[in-house]
Amino acid sequence: MKHRAFAPPRKCQFNADANTPIVPGFFSVLAVSSNITLKRDASFYGGFEGQSMKNVIAIIATSMLCSCGFMTPAKQYQGDSLGAADIAVIQSVVGTPFADDYHATIIGYTKIEPNGSGEQKEFGLPGFTDYPSEIHVLPGEYEIQVYCFKGFSSHRPRKTLILQAGQTYLLKCDVLNDQAFIGVNSQPK
Repeated sequence: MKHRAFAPPRKCQFNADANTPIVPGFFSVLAVSSNITLKRDASFYGGFEGQSMKNVIAIIATSMLCSCGFMTPAKQYQGDSLGAADIAVIQSVVGTPFADDYHATIIGYTKIEPNGSGEQKEFGLPGFTDYPSEIHVLPGEYEIQVYCFKGFSSHRPRKTLILQAGQTYLLKCDVLNDQAFIGVNSQPK
């Protein structure tokens, strides 16, 4: 007897006679003639059995692997990778799930040049959040936009920073009277 995918599990009992044992749990022992066959108890899988369960696992695994292809690289400058003493690192503080603090991720930045705005970068895809929590940039003046969120509340504040080589800048979101602020803590690498 097969269970349908998403159907509630049913008790499968094939009794050759009244003395055939049915063992509860992951497997049920079924007696058919003189052969003993092991059959999975579908209630362990919440109603999934065999190929259906494999399909669900394959879909989940594929979704997770495909999302990895959209990850934003930390390095945000052209050329070869530079050492820690030659770059500035911007990190956003992502707290623990279900905490009272706001989480922060980096939406994008604009490098401010003496003659106006320079390089501009926005992260993420519409409908798919891919905001990094760390980026590596060359020293200079930048306007950083941060996505601050907690539960169903979210804000997108901006902050202008002068970044120095060899420094790590930790960005933390705070919200007071529905106004979001970005706190910055700078420390040498």
